[in-house]
Amino acid sequence: MTLESQCPFLVSSYREMIRLVNSQVSFRRVMTDTVLSEGKSDCLLLAGLDLQLSPSVTHLSTEILGSNATEFDIKRLLKLESNISLGDATKEAEPEQKRAYFPFSGGKNLCPKTELCIC
Repeated sequence: MTLESQCPFLVSSYREMIRLVNSQVSFRRVMTDTVLSEGKSDCLLLAGLDLQLSPSVTHLSTEILGSNATEFDIKRLLKLESNISLGDATKEAEPEQKRAYFPFSGGKNLCPKTELCIC
């Protein structure tokens, strides 16, 4: 059994707290020319360009997390084992919410691998 399966609300509280208070800035260097597209607009990132990324952009996005994005919601990032039933809390975080959550600056490739990550 993991901490997540034994104490899902503790783990969810930790994730939600980190989401709300994280004020770090990540730095990345573009390794190859890359085009980012969203709808009708494109952005060319040239190789060698340095980027600064703030997780608060996605962590507090009402488009991704809903109108209560700036409020603490213990069930928002709740990820439970399939054999646990806690009523309406059994729903796993939406895929878009998972992608938007990068508390340690880079998702599964850069964060410390712990059971508290949903990377």
